[in-house]
Amino acid sequence: MVLLLLPWLNACTSLSEKKLLTETKPAMGPYETFSGRLIVMEPRRRWQVQLQWQAMQANQGWVRLTHVASNKVVELRWQDQSMQMRSNSALSWQETGQKQLAEQGIVLAPRQLATLLLGNTPAHFQRKHNTNADTIIWESHGLKPFVRLQWQQKSHRLTMTDMTHGRQAILIIEP
Repeated sequence: MVLLLLPWLNACTSLSEKKLLTETKPAMGPYETFSGRLIVMEPRRRWQVQLQWQAMQANQGWVRLTHVASNKVVELRWQDQSMQMRSNSALSWQETGQKQLAEQGIVLAPRQLATLLLGNTPAHFQRKHNTNADTIIWESHGLKPFVRLQWQQKSHRLTMTDMTHGRQAILIIEP
């Protein structure tokens, strides 16, 4: 009798382990260090930059944006709530905030983006049910602007849409 129960118990154990693995698997990432492209589309302008990203944890990181057409380079670093920016035209680090980034079309604060890229969901986003297995959608709730995120696993593409202001940023990760 014990021999008959052993395979059944073993099957139950492996099923629960598989279920646990699928439940704890991050929705995307983790992407701690990568290169890619960022395309920003606003109602009146569009721009694209090459991107280098490094964030081992959400509360601290660095990103370098290179606009090839104008040869402008901008670096942004953050630690906790502090954000600093510099460029090849202003070499010293200057304090900046989410408002200034939003004026440039940056839809999601770097700390929130890092949270997402490291495989977690920022606190004010809720995952929406989607029938496409390759695509995950999150929406912000209770905050303005209303933001929708769409992750496409196969193409490593994150579309961030500011539904309130009509802005969209597409991050294409080259792992």
